[in-house]
Amino acid sequence: MAINRNFRVCATTGVVCLLAGGILALLVTLTRWPAVGNLLPADWFYLALTAHGYEHMAAETSTRTGTYSIICNEDCGINHSTMSSKLYIVKK
Repeated sequence: MAINRNFRVCATTGVVCLLAGGILALLVTLTRWPAVGNLLPADWFYLALTAHGYEHMAAETSTRTGTYSIICNEDCGINHSTMSSKLYIVKK
């Protein structure tokens, strides 16, 4: 019974986060679209842009130092699947 409840909580949380991220992505996209104009003022635009990224960010705890290649896993923008970067894990 507890597993079923945990599954529902996780599934609901995932759907809510995806919905919030999708709404933020839509607001950012509509603000940048010339036909719509300035839907959001500049400070709200950058807040939505930043929140959208945090909304879809996965938290990881590293256990080994090294250099890792990462790619964007978001499907909200053009060429997101081709965005790549390096992640450097160092000891404190």
